[in-house]
Amino acid sequence: MRLLCEYCRDVFPSTETTVVTDQVLSGESTSSRLYKGTRGGLGFGGTSRVSYRFKERAICLNCAEKRARRFRKAETVRRVKRIAGSITLIALVGYCVARSENIPTHIPETDVEWLTVHGNDPKALSDKFGNQADAECSSKADDYLRSIAKHEFKWNGDAQGFLAYKFDKFSLRSLGDGLLTEISSKAELSNGFGAFDSIQFYCVYNVKTDKVVRYSLSDPGLDLIPTPALQDKSDLPATSVDNEANESSGAPTPDPTESVQPPAPTSQPDSQDDLPPPEEPPPPND
Repeated sequence: MRLLCEYCRDVFPSTETTVVTDQVLSGESTSSRLYKGTRGGLGFGGTSRVSYRFKERAICLNCAEKRARRFRKAETVRRVKRIAGSITLIALVGYCVARSENIPTHIPETDVEWLTVHGNDPKALSDKFGNQADAECSSKADDYLRSIAKHEFKWNGDAQGFLAYKFDKFSLRSLGDGLLTEISSKAELSNGFGAFDSIQFYCVYNVKTDKVVRYSLSDPGLDLIPTPALQDKSDLPATSVDNEANESSGAPTPDPTESVQPPAPTSQPDSQDDLPPPEEPPPPND
């Protein structure tokens, strides 16, 4: 009895063939639907379903050997990938643990001397501590956006990726010794109708403590600008409106260059002794 090899399509005696079981794709289906998010926003998603079936096939011994070698090679590749992934994970954990133990709990003396000179210079602070400030501000930025967002939020494409920066600018206004203000314009908030609007928010980072001080939607440096004090209107010089009002009423327009002299005080006698003697009456006529 001769059988057809389903791999090489040649005919072989039954003694030179074998039966193998292969996994064959039998069907695939996809579905999509509109769903409502946890924050009330609407979204569109889909699912896919794949089904397989097992089929027995008669193949020759030569094709069976090739099939076995192919499966052994694929299994070896999978094992190598699993081992490499485990080694990478262990190395990454060890690096993080070693780095956390080597992080100083205080600022080195050289940095203290440097901050004494450049602590109020945002440009110098950004050049030296910009990467640390971006990392710390980015670590808690999602929590802050989640607290102010009424619906949903997301980062644009420039802020996504392993090496992407979420805070790309810094403020030139100094908030104090060792304080650096990072600025991000890469976040977007949902308006509840499926559209997203870009926003700009600020993060104040303390280089001395390596911690975030606060986040805000307005520039923290504007809070340090003093408000001019209000003056009494009587202390202000006469304006053109006041001069026109004086001309219409007939009053003379005051000259701002002339100095107003106070009235001279009148002398008053201090006591009765300082009064002049009374005049004597004239003698009577004979």
